[in-house]
Formats: sequence, structure tokens, C-alpha cells
Amino acid sequence: MEAVEEGTSRNVIYSISENVKERIISETAVSINNQYYHMRFISNNGIYVKYRKPFFKNGVNYINENKINFFVKADDIYSHCTFTLTFEERYSKETIEYYIEPGETLLDIKYDEIEKIISKPKTIVDLFITVREQDHIVRKEKIRYRTAKYKKDTYFSKKIIKDNNQEINYLSTITPFKNIKLERFSITNNQLKLMNNKAKDPNIWLIGERFDTAQDNGIVFFNWLRANTSIDAYYVIDENALDYQNLKHNKKVLKFGSIEHFKIASKAKVLVSTHDFENILPYKPAKGFFGYEDTLKVFLQHGVLGRKSVEYHKDYYEQPFDIFNVSSMSEKYDVVVNEMGYDKEQVYISGLSRFDNLPIANDNNNIKKILIMPTWRDWLNSDFTFENSEYLEKYLSLIKNKKLNQLIESNNVEINFYPNYRAQSYFKLFLMNNDIKVQYVELGEKSVQSLLIEHDLLITDYSSVSFDFTYMNKPVIFYHFDVERFFRKGILRPIHETFLGEIMYDEKKLVDQIYDYVVNDSFKKVEVEKDSIFKYIDKNNNERIYNSIVENLERQ
Repeated sequence: MEAVEEGTSRNVIYSISENVKERIISETAVSINNQYYHMRFISNNGIYVKYRKPFFKNGVNYINENKINFFVKADDIYSHCTFTLTFEERYSKETIEYYIEPGETLLDIKYDEIEKIISKPKTIVDLFITVREQDHIVRKEKIRYRTAKYKKDTYFSKKIIKDNNQEINYLSTITPFKNIKLERFSITNNQLKLMNNKAKDPNIWLIGERFDTAQDNGIVFFNWLRANTSIDAYYVIDENALDYQNLKHNKKVLKFGSIEHFKIASKAKVLVSTHDFENILPYKPAKGFFGYEDTLKVFLQHGVLGRKSVEYHKDYYEQPFDIFNVSSMSEKYDVVVNEMGYDKEQVYISGLSRFDNLPIANDNNNIKKILIMPTWRDWLNSDFTFENSEYLEKYLSLIKNKKLNQLIESNNVEINFYPNYRAQSYFKLFLMNNDIKVQYVELGEKSVQSLLIEHDLLITDYSSVSFDFTYMNKPVIFYHFDVERFFRKGILRPIHETFLGEIMYDEKKLVDQIYDYVVNDSFKKVEVEKDSIFKYIDKNNNERIYNSIVENLERQ
């Protein structure tokens, strides 16, 4: 192997003997894309390279309403760099920074400075340690509160700032990875007057999904309530969301943070959401805030559980869900009761709201429309990791596959690619100006449910939308090229119990299977056992959910 000798400009040649045991030939520090790495060239019947990030550790010792005490320990490779504590507003990405030194630091939290980067009345400010070499960021790490216990609906400190027009709340909390953050929400004096309402009305229900969507169980349940009951139901969504445009003329749809939203939030006895209630409440969903502890908390879910672990364990809440909606006996007991710690009386086998809108086919039609819809990977946490990921490589290769694109032309088949909302911008960039037949579907063009209904075959990896397809008696093919890594933290149920369809691990076999399904109709011979996933396959899921809520209200 030819290389340049460290510290000189001389070319040298290393000879690697097959009889030599593993040994380090050379070790050096390198900078790649403004990130430092320790790199080792190792001999072992050939030569290979190992690399790792330099040592870096930080942590919060304590935080109160005015100060934060934390430490930073770093490899000597960073000794010439500058360190800052960075406060970053999650939505705008605006920052303020304070210079620090490695070691222990006690810093005043300057809320008046933080207020300058706030873009929304309710938002989150993340804290980072940022390391720079001149103007280049060489490392940026969130600060962990390692000794704290994770609870979604509690906080470590509270700072209330009052002025003539509003009250601003800053709460220090942590993420599931124990990263420290500040949750901020403000309430005007007029809104505060509305929130002082003491009585909760059992006929007022506040419903939502993620604060910026209306495509899932939340909006379906809301529409069903309005059409079939006398419940005074309201749906809340951010006015900047794409889905808001389709709902804005409905008087029962609330703009997140509006005066009407505060009014209804103060009165609603029943809270119903597919995600945590921070998505539907204009304040912190925690005990002590505007009667939150007196509400009935209903978790609609946004999928069928049984694959990847989720963040809704009972231990994660001081005020856990009162009603947890599932779709089968197995999901109830194997997952929610035994794994997540809920009492069996809290878990209702109702089925998902959105299933009521799905057509249940008696016969499998020929395949003319194929949907490719991958889910997200939690390790893709930066532009660099995404752009250099196996995930991007595999799906770009699949979309450009020659045999797949020939199938479109020769068999009059339409294939659409709809990536996860977090991956949309990346794939769009890489797919521009490519001469491919697979069509790219942008977020907001169509709802997820309409896409599922109009397609005949689904290609996904681990997404729970596969259950919707199975509910409709349509075929699914799973692409599991990274299955071990995806389930590296464990899987809730064995793969064969929840992945109902053919599973492929490489592109060639996947494309061959798609071809066989389209050309030979071989999918019609595949038998799928659904009992472990669905107790009911009917149009009564919403009615069962409604009855479970009424039953709980009557007991209070």
C-alpha cells in the first residue's frame, strides 16, 4: 500500500503479510466535512480502516428557574477550538450563544435574550454544546440530564415572566434521550381570563393529531362525531399547516393558539389525540395547568402496535392515558398491558378510526397502481448522515431500477413514491431531473388514506400503514434490507405476527416479486392470517371508541 508518511511529504510503501496478526499500522486525526475523527489503518490479512469520533461528554448537574449547572469533557484534539452553550429555537433554528470553557460551568439563563429568537407562542428551545474551529462547527451535541427520570408531563423548573399584556412560561424538561430542553408557551391576559374557567364540560371534546396534520384517526373521529352524535367536538390544527386549507371554513376547526382555542381548551372535559396532548393544547399538558388533571385523556393512536417500541409507556406519564385504543386482543395484552404497563381496564379493543373509511375488497383486482412508502430511520439525524446513508442509497436504486421502470411501460402500471414527511426534501432533491418513470408524490398533494385506497400494491419496510392495506385485503411486500439495525432496540412481537406479506431483503428479489405479482397475479395465492392484528373488520370502529369514552364519563 502506498501512502504519505505522517509529518513529511515522502511517499512510503507498506507491505502487508498474510501471516502478520492484526496490528495498527498508523493512527491519525482527520477532518471530514468539518468533523474530527480518529482513524486507524489496521493490518489483518490485508488492510482496513477503523474510525471513531474523539471523546466528548457533557451533562447537566442541575437546573432551576434562573441557572443551569453543567459540565463538558473533551478530547485534546479540541483544545484549540472555542466552546459555546447554544440555545436553539426548534422551528426557526435561530440561536443565541454563550462562550464557555471545558469543565464545570454555572450559567445564568437569560430569558430576555432567549425571547429574541422565539418564533411561535408555543415552542421548544433545545440546548447544545457547539465546538468551532475558527468559523466551522466541528461538533454539536445536545446536553443530557443523565440522572433525571424521563416523564413527558412534568418538569424540573418553571419560570414565569409577566408583563402588561401576557404571561410567559418557561419549563425545563427532557426528551426520551434525556436531552435538556426548554418548553415555552405564552398566554395573553385575555386568554388567561378564559383559562381560569374551573368547570369542565363533558359534552365538549377537543381532538387532534400532530399539530400540523389532519389526515389520520383524529380527523376521521372528529368528522364521525359531528355526523353521528350531539357531542360538541372541536378539531385543532396549526393555521400554517397544508391540511388547514381544507378545513378552515369549518367553524368547529380551531386555529392552534387562537382565542377560541384557549376558550375550548379551558372547558373540554375530553381530550382525544393520535399523539401526545402537547399537540392539541396551547399550554403544557401537566398537573397544575388549567385543570389538566381533571380531563379524560383518550389515546387514539396512529397505527397498530407490535413492531418498534414506542414512547407511550405508562411509566412516562404522571397523568397517563385513561383510554388506550387498540385493534386486537394480542395488541392489548402482549403489548399495551404486558409491555407498556397499562391496566387492562384502560385498554379498549375498538379498532382505528380511519379503518372505517377503508373499502373492504372481496376480490383482489389486478395490480395497476403501486405505492412505495418507506418509513423513517431515527439514526438519520443530520444532512450528512442522510446523504451518505444506506437508506437513501437503497431507495434511490429501487426507484431507478431498470426492470421496475420497464414494468411501468410494458404493463401499463403506475408506480408512485411517497417518502416519510421527514425525508421528503432530501428525496426531492436527489430525484429532480432524473429520467425515471416512477412518480414522486409531494407531502400535501394527497392524504395518506387516499393514497392507500387508490393503490393496489404497497411496498413498504416497517410502516404501520401496511395494516391499512391488509385491512382492505390488498397485498403488501416488505423491503427489510436493514431489519437488524431498525430493530436494534428490540421488537415487541415476532416479525411473522405483524408483517403480513412477502418479506424481501435485497433489491433484485424485491423487483422480481413485484414483477410476479403484476404479470402473474401470484399475490392472489398468498393467504394472510389477520386475527392477530384485527378483532374487527367492519365499519364500527368509531362507534366503539365513542362508546368507550361515554362509558368512562358515566363512571366519573
